[in-house]
Amino acid sequence: MRSLWVSLLTLVLAVSPAAVQASEIAEALTKLRASFARTAFSHFKAMPLHLRYDVEVGEVIRIQDEQRLFESAKCYPGLEIEEDSTTESVSVSLSRKSAVALGLGGSASVYGIPASAEAQFNRNVRRSVQSVLVRTSLAYPMAGAIELVSPTADSADCEALFPPASIPMGPGLLVSSVFTGKLITQQAIDSEIAAGIDASAKLTPRGLPVKVTGEVDASTSTTSVIAHLRPEGSIAVQSAFISRRALMDYYALAQNNLETWAELEALIDSYISGEEPGLLADIKKEIWSLWERLDQPEESLTRYRERLFASEDADFVEKAADLDVPEEAWDRIGDVAAAEVIVTTTIAE
Repeated sequence: MRSLWVSLLTLVLAVSPAAVQASEIAEALTKLRASFARTAFSHFKAMPLHLRYDVEVGEVIRIQDEQRLFESAKCYPGLEIEEDSTTESVSVSLSRKSAVALGLGGSASVYGIPASAEAQFNRNVRRSVQSVLVRTSLAYPMAGAIELVSPTADSADCEALFPPASIPMGPGLLVSSVFTGKLITQQAIDSEIAAGIDASAKLTPRGLPVKVTGEVDASTSTTSVIAHLRPEGSIAVQSAFISRRALMDYYALAQNNLETWAELEALIDSYISGEEPGLLADIKKEIWSLWERLDQPEESLTRYRERLFASEDADFVEKAADLDVPEEAWDRIGDVAAAEVIVTTTIAE
């Protein structure tokens, strides 16, 4: 199965203007991944998936590269899954330039807008482009995550699932639920401009393999042009087991260093929303500098997923359903996740 972000990049390379350099696209993709990583934890309380999008409840994935270690049927044959198909839109911050580089944005001519309205359209879009994740389903065991505590298959491999760190093939995460959704972009356009859009174009970007719809907000007199780009797939997973100690360590770190943590958040925000290219190396240095001020070893940033989902400290590993921590703890892990994406990304010049 092709990877989520790699397949997105392949699509982007196919549809982006020739003037957009590969490095710009790669950096825009990094910004999208960083922004989504933060959203996944803060909103879904789940680990973002950067590589795969065919994840199933009850399987074990290796945290480092998200590859499948055990199929669900191996340890939980006959596992019955419940699905919640409630649709929910969640905004993911992204600069206009990054959106355009990824094929999520566009010019007025792409949407069939008359030349007379192009300048005003571009001004509005520059202020309003955002990415939106639409969650279309949530899959989980019918009896809840507790059903995963006792594998139903008679296998030595399955007996060694708990805690997940004991898996010989590397730190793993036992998937207790899967969030499935798709990525779109939303652009607010003044209703007067929208009225001038060529009716025959039907808000369909010319030459781009995406579906576009228009929705009018009566309260603000704007039309949101929504372009559907990424195909539906798994976007994040929750774990059957989480280290409360690791989660609270990062939360306490933020609470005890509010000023430095605010600088870290501001730095991440400025990078994701910034229009100036080629700043990744400088942003990395600044993040590491802030991390040193927090008196933290590098591995506590780059290995946060292993600490959180595959802790070897069994005394603090709890069933996710029983976890009782402040809501803000998930926001802090989201900040760490975004920072980790940025510092571990290498973009060829």
